[in-house]
Amino acid sequence: MKTVIYTRVSTDEQAKEGYSLIQQKEKLINHCTKMNWNVIDIYTDEGISGSSIIGRPEASRLLSDAKKKKYENLLVLKTDRLSRKLKDLLEIQEILNENRIKLTILEEPIDTENDTGFAMYAMSGTFAELERKRIKARTVGGKIQKAKNGIKSKTPRIVFGYEVIDNQFVPKEPEATVVRLIFDLYNGGMTLRGISKYMSENEIYPGKDWTYIKIRFLLSNPTYKGYTFYSLYKSATLLNDEAILTKASNVVPIISDEIFDNVNNKFELNKIKLIRKHSREDFVFADVVYCGYCGRHLSCRNAAGYKENSRRCYYRCSKSTNEFTYRSEPTKCEFTSIENSSLEKMFLNFFNEQIDININSEDLTAKEIEEKEKQINLIMHNMKKTNQRKASLTEKFIDNIIEKDEYIKFSKVYSDELIVLTKQVDLLEKEKVEIINSSGTESFYKKNISMIRTAIQSNWCFMNNFEKREFINTFVMKIVLTRKAIQSIIFK
Repeated sequence: MKTVIYTRVSTDEQAKEGYSLIQQKEKLINHCTKMNWNVIDIYTDEGISGSSIIGRPEASRLLSDAKKKKYENLLVLKTDRLSRKLKDLLEIQEILNENRIKLTILEEPIDTENDTGFAMYAMSGTFAELERKRIKARTVGGKIQKAKNGIKSKTPRIVFGYEVIDNQFVPKEPEATVVRLIFDLYNGGMTLRGISKYMSENEIYPGKDWTYIKIRFLLSNPTYKGYTFYSLYKSATLLNDEAILTKASNVVPIISDEIFDNVNNKFELNKIKLIRKHSREDFVFADVVYCGYCGRHLSCRNAAGYKENSRRCYYRCSKSTNEFTYRSEPTKCEFTSIENSSLEKMFLNFFNEQIDININSEDLTAKEIEEKEKQINLIMHNMKKTNQRKASLTEKFIDNIIEKDEYIKFSKVYSDELIVLTKQVDLLEKEKVEIINSSGTESFYKKNISMIRTAIQSNWCFMNNFEKREFINTFVMKIVLTRKAIQSIIFK
């Protein structure tokens, strides 16, 4: 029987429980020899948590090979080697069942091919998940205590700019120089986006993904001034909901307290200015406006106006900039931005023009369905390209062209992109079904357009922004924009 072996160990388990990779492989191979099974491949994830199958390259390859029916039997030492998460275990079993692959668990004689055995398998997964939560609680408790004692914990991913020598975080060149440069640029008045563009154009530390968001996180990390912390930038649920920030005895500062505090005080001042200068009510179409090129919901932005002490309120597609990163393919959307006032004029003109047209409901339905199908086909094309890039990445990893860390990083990027694209396709499919289902009824326009037209002509100029927004949300489901025109309006 064609058999494959899967082994996994995290650093803590190897130290505390004796689940070394060598021991696992030895036991499993000996069992295969005894059973006269033909071992055709061994999959190994080293130093990776069992909390989820996501981020485990060998586990992903194992399941991919299962779908290709490359083996007949999967052998593991214990259930928790596959995963400590019940949801993952059930999904793995479903994939194996679909491809008629037997699961053999050496130290847990469970036959998942019958109902009783499957129930035992699920129960074993439940206890594995419980143990995972206990491990997490112990780990969190240890991190909290270390933070309170002023000791920074070592993590698999070391903070950019540092290296760990004898449990001491010491500056690592030239990374530390790059960190100082970023702080100096922001302190000197450059914006986050400006720094992102500057780093990319000048090829400073090539290969690093210099998005403005990552620069923002870097500038907010107290490690650079020699501190350790816990739950500082997320909702703290321990210690009376109080975050921990302590001067660390094992961290050599890269940035002085004065420079770090000055930078972060600027962040707070900018937040206050933003709140004072623009209100959400200024954006009448905020809830219903979408990009006609990529389908994303447009975001509301404001900036300094062309006249003194004025502000511009506009909508922008979040994909309208490639963030000046080192990506192999451009991700920039064709949509740029549109002023709130301009969109309001376009909406009124579009609405009046549509009213004066003798609309044929069947032609309108066919046109809307065709537009949805075009958008779906475009997204499916992008999904195909992403899958190809992901497959190419896997091949490079198997051929030892790229390192494990690089593989894990980009594999997650591709997986996240596929999830977003899948959701967009699902949404468009639902909208297409809604159009088809409503096509047999009298056109919405013919029934209600007179009433809406009267309401706009009589009241629009007397409404404040809040009332306009409420009106739009009452009657409009979606406004789809291109750079120069309203592509379509979908009514509720």
